[in-house]
Amino acid sequence: MARKKLDGAHERRRLAALRRLDIIDAPSNAEFAALTELAATYFSCPIALISIVEADRQRFKSPVGLAIDELPRTGTFCDVTVASDAPLVVEDACLDPRFASGMMVVNAPHVRFYAGIPVRESHGYAIGNLCIADIEPRRFRAEDMAALAKLARLAENIIRTHERENQLIDRTNQLEKWNTLFRQSERMAQLGTWEVDIDNETLSWSDGVYRIHDMPAGTPVTVAEAIDFYVPEDRDMVARAVADAVARDTPFRYEADLAVGDDTRRIRSVGEMIVDSGGGRRLVGVIKDIDVQHKATEALKTLAFTDSLTGAMNRLGFDQEFARMLDATDIGSDLVHLVILDLDGLKSINDVYGHLSGDFAIRHTADILAALLPKNTCLARLGGDEFAIFGRSPLSPRNFLATLSNVQRGFDKGVVNDGHYLTIGISGGYAVSQPGDRPSNLLSRADAALYHSKRMTPGTISLFAPEMTEQSHDRSSAVARLREAIGENRISAYYQPIVQLSDGAIHACEALLRVRGEDGEIETAERYALAFEDAKISRHIGGFMVKTTTRDRAAMARRLDAPPRISFNVTAPDLLSYGGVEYFHEMVAANGLHHSQFCIELTESMLLVNDKGALKATLVELRKAGTMIALDDFGTGYSSLTHLRDFPIDFIKIDKSFVARLEHEHESRLIVQSLIQMAENLNIMTIAEGIETEGQARLLRQIGCVYGQGFLFAKALPLDRLIERAKTANAREPIRLAKAG
Repeated sequence: MARKKLDGAHERRRLAALRRLDIIDAPSNAEFAALTELAATYFSCPIALISIVEADRQRFKSPVGLAIDELPRTGTFCDVTVASDAPLVVEDACLDPRFASGMMVVNAPHVRFYAGIPVRESHGYAIGNLCIADIEPRRFRAEDMAALAKLARLAENIIRTHERENQLIDRTNQLEKWNTLFRQSERMAQLGTWEVDIDNETLSWSDGVYRIHDMPAGTPVTVAEAIDFYVPEDRDMVARAVADAVARDTPFRYEADLAVGDDTRRIRSVGEMIVDSGGGRRLVGVIKDIDVQHKATEALKTLAFTDSLTGAMNRLGFDQEFARMLDATDIGSDLVHLVILDLDGLKSINDVYGHLSGDFAIRHTADILAALLPKNTCLARLGGDEFAIFGRSPLSPRNFLATLSNVQRGFDKGVVNDGHYLTIGISGGYAVSQPGDRPSNLLSRADAALYHSKRMTPGTISLFAPEMTEQSHDRSSAVARLREAIGENRISAYYQPIVQLSDGAIHACEALLRVRGEDGEIETAERYALAFEDAKISRHIGGFMVKTTTRDRAAMARRLDAPPRISFNVTAPDLLSYGGVEYFHEMVAANGLHHSQFCIELTESMLLVNDKGALKATLVELRKAGTMIALDDFGTGYSSLTHLRDFPIDFIKIDKSFVARLEHEHESRLIVQSLIQMAENLNIMTIAEGIETEGQARLLRQIGCVYGQGFLFAKALPLDRLIERAKTANAREPIRLAKAG
C-alpha cells in the first residue's frame, strides 16, 4: 500500500522537530504510561499506545497490549495518520484495501479496528499519534473521536512540558560539561517543573515537583513556604538566587538539600525570568532529584580521599586539605603545624612476618595516632610507612611539640599479632608555617626534620632547624648520584685481602662496593653512605654484590690454584626478605660454586630484629649449606656475648678502633687479647681489621690473632689485581683458612 506522499521540505522540518525533542530513544515516562492506560481503559480496547514516527520506522511509547516497541513505518496505520496529518479511523481493517495485507492485520495481534489522532509538538508538526486498536471490528462515533482528541492534547502537553524542560536544561549545559551522564539524566527521570507568577505572587508546581517533596499533588504552596522546605543552612542561598533572578533578570543554578520528613534530599534547580506576550513576568525552572547521584559522588570522593587500609585521609586528600589550610592562614593568625611520621622497623616486619603483619602494623599505628591526635589536627597516611599530623593551632611550636609527647608514648609498648610480638616505633619531623609558605615549602622542612630524627635520634620527633635542610640535601644528593652511577653502570666490586698474619698469604678477601665517579676516580661506598638509607638502592646494591661476587669467585677458580674465600656484607632485610637468600643460592649454583667459598658479614646492630628466631633459622640454613658467618665490627655493638651464644658465628672481626690503639694503650691490648682468647675458647676464629702498621701486626701475632686485614697488606683491589696479588703472596704453601679445631 502506498502512503500519501509528503512534501519533502515539510517532512524534513517535521523530522528535525522530532530530533530536537530528544524523545525517540528515550525510555517511556510515567506520564505516557498513565495516558495509554487511561485510553485503553476508557475505550475498552486491548491495545493503546503513543507512536513516534520517524523517517523509516515508528517507535511505540508506553504500549498497552503490545509486546513490541518498534515497527517499520511504511504501510502502517500510524504512517497514514501522520502523512495525512489528520485523525484516522479504520472500523474493519480486513475490509480496507489500504490495510488488509498489513503486518499487524495479517500477523498477531491481528488488528481489525484502529483509531488514531496526530500528536504535535509546539511548532505544530505531527511527530506521531495517540492510537487505540482492537482485534474485533467496531464502530467509532464522533463523541469517541472527541474524547480521543482530548487525550491527544494531554499527550501534547506532556511533550511540550518535556520541550520546556529541555530548553531550560540546555541553557545550563555549559556548567555541566564535567559529566555527560548527569546532564542526560537531568532531562529524564525524577524531574519536575515550577513556575512563579511574579505579578500575582503565585507558585505552580508540576506533579514531579510534588513527588520530589513527598507531597500530595495540588497542595497549595507559597514561594516563602517553598524556600522553607530547604534545610536552614541553604535557605539564604536559595532566596538570594530567586531574588537576583527577579531583580536582575539573571538565570540561576544551584544545588541544595531539601528537608523531607526526617531525612534530607539533594536537588538541583535551574531557573530564569521570562516575559509572556501580555507583558506578564514569570520565573520558570526545573528541579531534579539528584540525591542518589549526590550520595554516590560523595561516596566516590570519600573513597578517593581515604586510605583504604587505615581509614585515614590519603595523600590526595592531604594535598587538598593541607593546601586549603595554608591558604586560610592569610586570613587568620593561627599557624599551620605539620608533623611527618615514619614507622621504624616496618620493612623488617614485612620481611620477617610478611606483608599482612606489615599491614597490621600500619593499621595499629593509625589507630594509636588517631586516638592521640593533638586538638584541631587531622591524620593522613602519605603512603607506605609515612603519616602526617597537621592542623591550625594557636600553640607555639614548643607547646605543640610538648603535646606530641603523648603520641610518642603511645608506642612505648609492642603489640602481638598472629602470635608474634611486634615492636613498632615512630620517628618524626615537625615544622610550622611561615608567611607566604606554599605546601612544598612546609613539607620540605618537615621532611628535613624527619630525616634528622631518623639519622641522629631515632624514635624522636625533631623540630625543624635551618641546618637540617643541608643534611636533607646531602642525602638527596647522595641518592641522586648513586642512582646515576647505577644507571650508567659505574659501580663495581673491589676486594680487600684478608691475610694470614704469620706469612701474609691471602686466604680470603672482603668484597667492597666501589663507584667510578664522573671524573673517572674510584670512590668508596662511604662517599654514598647516606644513599644506602634508601631501601630500593640498598636492595639493588645487595643483589648486585651477590651477582658480581659469585661471578668473580668463578673467575678466581679458573685462574688460581687456591682461590680465596669471598666475604661480603649483608643486612638483616637482605637475609629475611622474600627471595634474598634464594637468589644467593641460585647465583652460587649458576656459577658452579659451593657455599663454603663464601662468608657473609653481619654487624651486631643487624642482629637486633623483632624475631631473632627467624634470623637464626636463616643463618643456620646458610651455615648448613657451607656458608661461613662473620660478626663485623665486633666489640662496638650491643650484647656481643649474647650474639656469640645465640647465632652460628664462625669469625669475629675485631673492630679497627681497638687495633688503632694497640701500640699506645695497654687497655686496648688487654681488650683485644681477651677477645681473641674468648673466641678461641668458643671455637671461633678472629680477624683484626684496620691494620696499618708493622707494629700492630706484630702485636696481634704475639697475642694469638691468626688473620688480619688492612692497608698494611693492601687496599681494596679490582679483581685482576687481586688475583695477581694472590699469586705472589701465596707462592709459599698456603695454610687453609678454616674454623679452628
